[in-house]
Amino acid sequence: MSSTKVFKLVSGVECEIKPLTGFALNELTKANGKSGIDKLCELAASSVTRIGLRTDIEHRDVMSLLDCDQKKLLMEVGLFSDPDFEIIEYPYQYKDSETKKMRKGTELFDLTDRSIFDEQPYKDVDKEGRYHDVHYTELSEIKKTRKCTLLDRKDKAGNGIEVEFKLLDSNMMKAIEKTQEEKRDIALLFTVQQVTEFIDNPTGKAKIQTLLPFIILSARDVKIISKAMNECKGNYNTEFDIQNPNGANYAPIKANLLFTQGFIVPQI
Repeated sequence: MSSTKVFKLVSGVECEIKPLTGFALNELTKANGKSGIDKLCELAASSVTRIGLRTDIEHRDVMSLLDCDQKKLLMEVGLFSDPDFEIIEYPYQYKDSETKKMRKGTELFDLTDRSIFDEQPYKDVDKEGRYHDVHYTELSEIKKTRKCTLLDRKDKAGNGIEVEFKLLDSNMMKAIEKTQEEKRDIALLFTVQQVTEFIDNPTGKAKIQTLLPFIILSARDVKIISKAMNECKGNYNTEFDIQNPNGANYAPIKANLLFTQGFIVPQI
């Protein structure tokens, strides 16, 4: 087994990692009140020897990674630390529709087939509104903001107002995680991704940037921002739907491979 492994994050930045240690895994299992995302990012930081040319990677650096970069980093850390871990046996429970009793099931995921993660690059948009792939080489180069122009919300000259938003990172995902599931909606996503607008400055100087309340937007403008968010985000899918054993008419079972006991998180 090599002492380190080099690969590229979804953003294109080269990353080098070393295998996890028992000390790092022990820290992960401690009940210290930290969130799951915090703990996993601390674990990843302990494994990273460099990202780009930077070798002083800390927890805060991993937390600020784009969400798909963080997912790929964690998956690579888990796979490199235990190269024999080729198949994830994902255990789950479901209620039998006939007996109404809880039953157990297992779904197998082949980690040697990297296509299951459906990796897609991040994108940016040019002045003509065309989306294109972006590939960075250093952490400092990663541009986290994207822009789009609305149709219904206009400035004094009658032109559509320019809107800016941020791509998701681990800090934003942590904020979403803290919000109760039944309260997570599209308005929350707009707030977390800091959707802002540029309005005229009364002094005639540079425009003022201010948070844009979701509730005042037209449905058409909501769709414009949502489309831009979806077009620009990258993808590294670690969450999968398992078909409910009761049949296709029942809600699928959600599986997140990063949190599978025995992959990164030790079985205790």
